[in-house]
Amino acid sequence: MKLELYILPNSKKTEYVGIHNGMPKIRIGKKALNNEANNELIRFVSSKLSINKSSVKIVHGSKGRVKLLEIDTTDLYEKIIGKLEDI
Repeated sequence: MKLELYILPNSKKTEYVGIHNGMPKIRIGKKALNNEANNELIRFVSSKLSINKSSVKIVHGSKGRVKLLEIDTTDLYEKIIGKLEDI
């Protein structure tokens, strides 16, 4: 499944904060240097979805705020968003 996200690096903590322009918005508690924010995003998403980090890949936008992830899961979009929200 592909999932487009809006990312805010260099935040106080890593958390899902809602929807921004139709995309899930995630604050990242790491700086956007040396791939730290990207690695934290992958860690956060894989942790929330209870899957291996190797199942989450950034396929577009590795240097921007809008990221396209490819997630190796059978979950539907609504279920993924629910897990990110901790519902």
